[in-house]
Amino acid sequence: LEYDINNRFKPAVVSVLGQSNWDKLNDNQKACLISYSYNAGAGTLRTRGISDAIANDKYKDASKEIFEGPITSGGKVVDGLIRRRKTESYLFDKSV
Repeated sequence: LEYDINNRFKPAVVSVLGQSNWDKLNDNQKACLISYSYNAGAGTLRTRGISDAIANDKYKDASKEIFEGPITSGGKVVDGLIRRRKTESYLFDKSV
């Protein structure tokens, strides 16, 4: 898992956000985005507008999009994904 985080998911998030946007995030925000990307794919950071919100320092907008992110699997709403998005959003908003 550590290998995948450091060599797959983190680089994918940095690639979508850009290094300068990644660097301005706190550790909780970085952990949140890696978790989100692990589950939903780094591309969703772009398609849901999360990367644009971060680039424009609109962190509440980014958090809202994380919260409202993918919650379905096979076309069905999954309670576990609702909890996961809520937890990720909370972590994104939490200062270190």
